[in-house]
Amino acid sequence: MGLRYLLVASESERSYFKGSRPEVLFVVHPDEELKILSAIGSAPRKLKLVFSKPLEGTANHLELAKLLRADRRLGVSALPINCKEITTAILNGHLRGVRITDFEAALLELNPSIASTPEAIVRLVTKGGLHQNNGVRVYLRVKQVLEPVVAALLLFVLSPLLMLVAALVKLTSSGPIFYGQERLGLHGKEFKIMKFRSMRTDAEKHGPVWASANAKDSRLSPVGGFLRGTHLDELPQFWNILCGHISFIGPRPERKCFSDQLEKTIPTFALRTMVKPGITGWAQTRQGYANSADDSRTKLELDLYYIVKHSPRLDAVIVLKTLGLLVSGGTEGKKRSLAGIPSGAVTKRTFSSKLPSSGALAVKRYHDASFSRRPVAKVNYLSANIS
Repeated sequence: MGLRYLLVASESERSYFKGSRPEVLFVVHPDEELKILSAIGSAPRKLKLVFSKPLEGTANHLELAKLLRADRRLGVSALPINCKEITTAILNGHLRGVRITDFEAALLELNPSIASTPEAIVRLVTKGGLHQNNGVRVYLRVKQVLEPVVAALLLFVLSPLLMLVAALVKLTSSGPIFYGQERLGLHGKEFKIMKFRSMRTDAEKHGPVWASANAKDSRLSPVGGFLRGTHLDELPQFWNILCGHISFIGPRPERKCFSDQLEKTIPTFALRTMVKPGITGWAQTRQGYANSADDSRTKLELDLYYIVKHSPRLDAVIVLKTLGLLVSGGTEGKKRSLAGIPSGAVTKRTFSSKLPSSGALAVKRYHDASFSRRPVAKVNYLSANIS
């Protein structure tokens, strides 16, 4: 089978502070097309396949040349391309300012996460385009110094709100105002994360359970659902930043008992601790609570993307995305409806010994949704309005 060309576009997303969503054009072999379909199915943002066509004949070669615009990225197959017409079209696109990358880099543009297998991680890092240059290294050092200062200022400015929330917690349920829980920090070192207590004091009398945003969770205190939905329970974590335990941005710190369990099925799970954990992060803004081992794998893949590509620009995107989620109701509050903990019950955290890969799950979802590689209706794609 010969080459194919595909156009993938982002669908509209209800969120504040949306960044640009460039369309991605691919020239690939059929096996690589399956990986694109998998990425579309597992991507944290909504993507759609505009069309997929065989790249053969003069008409298709001419259409490819017209589709190569400066506002689109082109991902080119990693396998050999021995067609003079296609080579000419790609070179002309390069001369006109089209951003051309290899297949894997373009695929990362669609689905900003990294597969959790050691092979995938090493392959991506060794490609050479993700070097942590001196500018990034200086930024990280400045960030390490400034974050405690900013956290102290926020604690001072927000002190009236902190006192109000503390009073609400104290007046509506018996028990302490704050809740401390052991979490894994940088390099796996344990620390106690601080939160306003949002649950009853006997919430884990039957053992550790999944975190939940379910407003009907019977373990929540009278104001617990409100605190979680608005993220006000997280405010005391500014103290953890002041103490150097966590950062503003990074992977969410996990409990050791759960991390040990997850490492049995996801051997690379401990890689999350190679950077300092954070209050918010790439995975938190796109995935929300993890209430299964498969959710944890997805969050790990998003965290790995942040670890490999962290930069001032990516941190800025995360901050803006976090602000947008707070305004719109939050990932946990509105965007995800979890059924991990039924109302009136406490469910222990369980793990499957055999977990399918995210790619396999995405392909299954793609075919379950009755998608097929059938011919696309005749549409003038050059003038189509992509939402």
